[in-house]
Amino acid sequence: SVYALYETVYLAAASLKEISPSFVLDVSHLGILSAVLADLGVSVRAQKTIMKKIAEKNLHETAALCQEYGVPQEKMQTLLTLVKTYGKPNEVLEKIKPLVSGVAKSAFEELQAVCNLLATTQFADKIRLDFSVVNDMKYYSGIVFKGFVEGVAEGVLSGGQYDGLMQRMGKKTGAIGFAVYLDLLENMHASKANTDVDVLVLYDANTPLTLLQTTVQQAVESGKSVSAQTQASGVRCGELIDLRKGD
Repeated sequence: SVYALYETVYLAAASLKEISPSFVLDVSHLGILSAVLADLGVSVRAQKTIMKKIAEKNLHETAALCQEYGVPQEKMQTLLTLVKTYGKPNEVLEKIKPLVSGVAKSAFEELQAVCNLLATTQFADKIRLDFSVVNDMKYYSGIVFKGFVEGVAEGVLSGGQYDGLMQRMGKKTGAIGFAVYLDLLENMHASKANTDVDVLVLYDANTPLTLLQTTVQQAVESGKSVSAQTQASGVRCGELIDLRKGD
């Protein structure tokens, strides 16, 4: 059900929050992307090749492959618009709605319903739609998602629906779940151990105090440790914000 999908995505967001307050959960729906790919008029093998470039977020190579396979310009633009549109769910859904037709409509409505529920939660500002999130299409179908936390370059959480896999196993049921990659979290904690503070804010006599105050406050509210200094003085930091104006 839509509620079961929402509940699992919500649990994924709650899990990321336990890891770090600075996180984002990127959500996609393979039903929409698969329908757009199928409409290109190319072979399944070509679709898989294009999908690989989409997963790499390589729009240039995606466009080049479409041209190589003789995809009509209009259909290529539809695909490129879909995979490069990223952001808050309500804004992205509004942008891609004109691109969705046929079998993709039910997938769009399902994704919209899940996003509407997530919008009422404390994680509303942490959810983003990103149709370059494809995970493994041999395994997943429907809604998929990937979670990121500050300080780790890779996704630390990944999951989605795997209804198709259950059917191949002879089970007449849907399924959804996710995994958290603990080895990546070990690297994150090791990296933090090498710093004195998450954010170092540098300022001088010409820095507006209101700007300094707001900058520090925003970092603190995002769950980061902050130090405001007039000089770096050997402080090891994960992020440097320089507000110095000079003379």
